[in-house]
Amino acid sequence: MLQKDLKIWLHPSIKSYYYPKSSIQKLFKQYFQYGFFKIRVFQKRSGAASLRHFVPLTFILYLFYAIYSYLINDFDVPILFLGISYTSFSIIFSIRETFKNFDTGFSLIFLPMCFLTLHVAYGLGSFFGLFYFINKWNDKDLKDKYFNKENF
Repeated sequence: MLQKDLKIWLHPSIKSYYYPKSSIQKLFKQYFQYGFFKIRVFQKRSGAASLRHFVPLTFILYLFYAIYSYLINDFDVPILFLGISYTSFSIIFSIRETFKNFDTGFSLIFLPMCFLTLHVAYGLGSFFGLFYFINKWNDKDLKDKYFNKENF
């Protein structure tokens, strides 16, 4: 919206409520769909709003490469690098969020599992979305069967 000089209307009377997912499976499904349909958004707007949308897809592609290297070539450096670096960052950010939001009940134990779920689900969704929407790259029409009111 902002890239087209449009305005976003904010008003104090507007209220929203957030209901967290009740299970890891539901969280996985939600983020898989986010990643899957984000590909269609990229197509419609002729690009991404931010590079951060590509991080989970890059993570998944590197994970595929690391697993392939380990299983086929018996080369374990990529999978060790990914495992150690991801685990380290996950623990660091989990500790940071736990201390930053100590009173909200963030759990140092569950945050790394949630982070992994978010990244894997969004990345896999993006990966499969690339193939599912492959024939839509030149379609900029804002109305199609993937984005209509009946689906929401």
